[in-house]
Amino acid sequence: MNPVPPGQARRLLKQGKAAVFRRYPFTIILKKEVTKNPKNITLKIDPGSKFTGIALVQDNQVIWGADWFKELAINIVKLFIKKMDITTVFTPPEGGRCSSNG
Repeated sequence: MNPVPPGQARRLLKQGKAAVFRRYPFTIILKKEVTKNPKNITLKIDPGSKFTGIALVQDNQVIWGADWFKELAINIVKLFIKKMDITTVFTPPEGGRCSSNG
């Protein structure tokens, strides 16, 4: 199921169609299976020099975003790569810039 506005979440909870799954970040879980196909959600990663930005985007609208320190972000990306069994990975040189051998 796609993320829903707070009002719709309250309505689902009040009608008994959902239950609180986690308080932080606040997450609900539906009591019945949804058979509709959800809209595509894209994970965007923006590596910066000191922080790395991560966002979930749906229909060109950011539905969730966060900034992490570079060291934490590198560990997260390594975890994603390990999970996805990617064998070829580009590793940037130390310092974050490519040097020319000119």
